[in-house]
Amino acid sequence: MLQISDLPRFQGNDSPQEAEKWLETLINNTGSFSDAGIFRLLTNKFPPGSRARQWFDELDEKYRGKWTAFEQQFRSRWIAEAAREAERAAAWQKFTQHVLTLEAIFSEDTSDRLDSKRKISSWVQDHRHLAAQTHCDDSTLIKTTDQLLPPFIYIYLQVYFKPQLTQFDQYCQAISDIPFKVMESERIRRQISPKDRIATIEKRIEEMSEQIEKLVIALHHSNLAITDTTEVPSAVHEMASIPIGTAPGGTDGESISWEPCSPVTS
Repeated sequence: MLQISDLPRFQGNDSPQEAEKWLETLINNTGSFSDAGIFRLLTNKFPPGSRARQWFDELDEKYRGKWTAFEQQFRSRWIAEAAREAERAAAWQKFTQHVLTLEAIFSEDTSDRLDSKRKISSWVQDHRHLAAQTHCDDSTLIKTTDQLLPPFIYIYLQVYFKPQLTQFDQYCQAISDIPFKVMESERIRRQISPKDRIATIEKRIEEMSEQIEKLVIALHHSNLAITDTTEVPSAVHEMASIPIGTAPGGTDGESISWEPCSPVTS
């Protein structure tokens, strides 16, 4: 038998198994104690500021004078309820980790559309099942999934569905209905390295710059004198519709070829 001073303290942060072990240790070492003696001991075994002490201080008086009533409340809170909390915490961890697996599905080869659709439907079904085990409300489930979704899926849902998606079942159905073209574009994007993507963007910017330069030259050759700023939008729109490499001046839809010239100096 332990000395009274050697009896461990109970913080309320232990697992259900540890809580039950602590209770059994207390029972085995206080067999000769009266109910009043046990409760005097308990005030020292629940440290101030701990979860257990807060629970003990808020416990109804009818449970703090009789050991059997107290033991029942202790088992209900720190063993049975703690076990449920542990189960919900484990379910929540599985739920959040499951969101992260969706990106891998979209990264796969999507040549078999039926197989891709089947995989997403299976993912949605599993996600609903895990959500039910967390016992969380729809708002929490949607918000958490939003935060962990791949960016391109999150944006798709925001553009086409928000704020209509307030129920988790509807939210999952929206994911299940993501069109094949979104999957295909994401797969292709992932096949291109970041370096190549940057090079592609730079090339496109260079092409656009050349087109803008040609458009400016075309405006110059057209002798278009814009004196009123209100004419700018229509004038630019007119010139922008001209294929690069041509300038206005022909008849019956014909165009006159032109070559870039040096800037005019006065």
